[in-house]
Amino acid sequence: MRVCLLVLMLAVTRSLGAQLRGEAAIDYVRAAHERVEVSIGAAGRLGNYLRPTLRFSADVWNGADTSAVLRAEYVVRFMLDPLGQTAWGLSVGAGLGYRARPYLALVADLEAGRNPRFRPALQVTLGGGTRLGVVIRRSTRGLR
Repeated sequence: MRVCLLVLMLAVTRSLGAQLRGEAAIDYVRAAHERVEVSIGAAGRLGNYLRPTLRFSADVWNGADTSAVLRAEYVVRFMLDPLGQTAWGLSVGAGLGYRARPYLALVADLEAGRNPRFRPALQVTLGGGTRLGVVIRRSTRGLR
């Protein structure tokens, strides 16, 4: 059921005409137990301002032996500088995630640079624990 829901989210994003690009992240998570996660996903573009993202994560270090080691999350971010007119671009967003149980995710993201191939970002997420992460996204010409 959960896998079907995530596949449906990705299909909806794709059917709305979103151009998908890959991304990878590493997150430090402060929840009931500290952990470090790595994730991969796909980010789309719905118009100039919205960026839907579907990301799957796995623990690489866990401060406690817990059974839930995988996480899936679907977030839509609103870009405040979608055309990359400044060196740093802020985005905020919200979405749904699942790790042992569903949760609401709130995201703030600060994307750097004008690299033609990749764009690094710092991301803070609340939901399923407090997360601080570094994200690397494929660049899209002229847009964040």
